[in-house]
Amino acid sequence: MAEEIELKRKSLVRPPRRPAWGPLLRAPRAAEAWSPVRSSLPVAPLARGQTVLVRETRPTRSLELVERSYPSFPKLVVITFHTPTLSESALARAEILRVGSASDGGGRPGLSPGEIGGRVREATESEGGALVYFDAFEFLATEYTLETALKFVHWAAAQAIDTRSAFLASVDPEGLDPKDLSRLQRAFTVVP
Repeated sequence: MAEEIELKRKSLVRPPRRPAWGPLLRAPRAAEAWSPVRSSLPVAPLARGQTVLVRETRPTRSLELVERSYPSFPKLVVITFHTPTLSESALARAEILRVGSASDGGGRPGLSPGEIGGRVREATESEGGALVYFDAFEFLATEYTLETALKFVHWAAAQAIDTRSAFLASVDPEGLDPKDLSRLQRAFTVVP
């Protein structure tokens, strides 16, 4: 008992232990977002079964890739809010699917994600498959929900892989928080 009292007295009398400040003062490192493949934008046309996400403020590099890739596929499906600038031969082969909502009114016919999904399924399951280009992620996320937009992209990417088609999407990374961008990137086999 006397030993316990002596230990307690010594712990109260001696100066407190100094904490190791180094680990406490260092800024925490941000977790690196997961991405399947980090490379430069593919130079060759997209291959069958390939899914590519191009992170860019405005669709430019992705449209260049569409121009290089569409001749390899019998069909080109463009899912967009605004018709992109493509060559006449690409537009002649393209089925333009404009996303919309019930709030568009009578001025602009738009398709819901379900209607677009049906059209994409038809094109990708037809003989030879299709190249599917998508640049309306932000619109879908805003007009419907982020979860709906993510589910649509994951479904479209899986559909392209299963049917030996190709799926190319353009998204502005500044419009998403890092967690949601990481969730989006997981749907793709290549993220330059």
